[in-house]
Amino acid sequence: MCVRQRCIISALVTALGFTAACNSVLGVADVTLAPDAPDRSGCKLDERYPLITLSSSTADLTRDTDGSPSIFTALGNADALLISLHDNKGGHGMLQAPGIYQLTSADSKLETCGFCVLAGADYSATTKSFAQDYVASTHGQLQITTATTTQLIGSIQDLVLRHVRLDTAMNTTTPVEDGCTTTMSEIDFNLSYSSSCSLSCGSGTVCAADDGHEVCCSSGFPNWCRALNVCFAGAPQRDAACTNGYYGDSSVGCKAGQVAVSITGVTGSFCSPICNGTGSACPSAYNGKAGTCALIASGSTTPNRCALTCTDIGIKGGQCLPSMTCRATASGNGYCLY
Repeated sequence: MCVRQRCIISALVTALGFTAACNSVLGVADVTLAPDAPDRSGCKLDERYPLITLSSSTADLTRDTDGSPSIFTALGNADALLISLHDNKGGHGMLQAPGIYQLTSADSKLETCGFCVLAGADYSATTKSFAQDYVASTHGQLQITTATTTQLIGSIQDLVLRHVRLDTAMNTTTPVEDGCTTTMSEIDFNLSYSSSCSLSCGSGTVCAADDGHEVCCSSGFPNWCRALNVCFAGAPQRDAACTNGYYGDSSVGCKAGQVAVSITGVTGSFCSPICNGTGSACPSAYNGKAGTCALIASGSTTPNRCALTCTDIGIKGGQCLPSMTCRATASGNGYCLY
């Protein structure tokens, strides 16, 4: 598996096939240097981009292999911009959620970034590389207003990128002290994920994709939520269930406010919301099934983990969610696990 820096760079270079469809610079104005401005003759990117507006006709929104969203767009015939959001990186928690996020010092290096921005200038088809690479410095703000399994809407303000040297062998990002920077005053994006589902499914089933993975769902239920491993008839229902993903499959990864839980002596695991003692509130699953504050984490003396309880031991689906199975503990209590 490639390291994160290589994956980001590879994604940018690979995505250049999209450049041919974007032959114009998006929202770029000519910049005239003031008489006392530093020499920018060696800089390959424009000094300032006042406004870049990204829609599905000018940019491509996809998911990396780890499920992280990536936005790719052309800045010109041979320049490109890639924005990737990686949860729990760069000093951030969840980035794939509505909120305002400030660029951190860790975001200025591709090997540590969560809010990752990479621009490439003067791509050469011969060498399959850019003449110059730029990454975000420590100035910029990301605002996410909508983050679902089908859409990503938001903006980036006052983003400054600097010229760097990327060493994929050593996995390092080193500033180039030549004064070459570029400022992107505002990037607005309203994007839907590119849909490409290549899995061959049999009669009565349809290919469905989520988070870069594919499954065969029953016909009429083409919208898959990977976190719950459930197929839905419509995208709105899938998005509503997947946004929080309560009691989801921990092997896929748990949403914010949940932790992976397994029960001693019982096969399986699930994502458990945190609670605070017997009788305290637990969120319901997407289908309305109530959660119960019933499990005690190691080192605690009172219940502090929510679970879905059941009595139809050994049954998959049933009183649990469709992909969960009711399993019994040594004391005979039934819990829903994947």
